[in-house]
Amino acid sequence: MNDIKYKLLDAKDVALYKKELINILKMILHENITQSFNKYLPEKYIDQLPKYINDKSALIIGAFDKDSLIGFHWCYYLNVFDEKRLHSYFVGILPHYRGLKIAYRMFQIIENIAKKDGVFVIEAMVTYENKQAYRYHENQGFKIERVKMKKVIK
Repeated sequence: MNDIKYKLLDAKDVALYKKELINILKMILHENITQSFNKYLPEKYIDQLPKYINDKSALIIGAFDKDSLIGFHWCYYLNVFDEKRLHSYFVGILPHYRGLKIAYRMFQIIENIAKKDGVFVIEAMVTYENKQAYRYHENQGFKIERVKMKKVIK
């Protein structure tokens, strides 16, 4: 497991690893989304990735053990009050690879790309119930900027 490789994915990689990307995204959504979602949503998201990669609005770093995709970190660019930011959208590592600092290494790669692109703020939205994700982001230096709340009307 010490031979984990990291790669900035292109549209061809998305096609090649589509099944693995969908399965990891399903896992991410089940661990982080509190409401129900359409079972085809992960595939719909992955099908959009090549467009985002090609128009340079998104970055996706893949983590590989040999030729197997074991995790990814998907980010996209946005502007918040004229400040260019990178939004950390989805991060997921297969369960038996967790604890090996794979997400940390992918985040370092994302940070380096952001700096080269003139982006000095990375933001993320973390599900309140997912304490592991909250601690991970906190350990990466994230601070609370705003709190998103919702009210369900019955």
